[in-house]
Amino acid sequence: MDKVPYMVIVGESEKNNESVSVRQRDAEIDKQELGEMKLEQLIELVKRGANV
Repeated sequence: MDKVPYMVIVGESEKNNESVSVRQRDAEIDKQELGEMKLEQLIELVKRGANV
């Protein structure tokens, strides 16, 4: 099994915006934050990264 290299944060802000905040796990410190995005965008990001 492969690990997905993303952390997904869901807090009050994301709940209100119907979104998730995403960070790359293994990236350099200043490149970890990918920002807030809709769940559909995250799914596409993971699919592209996994070559599905």
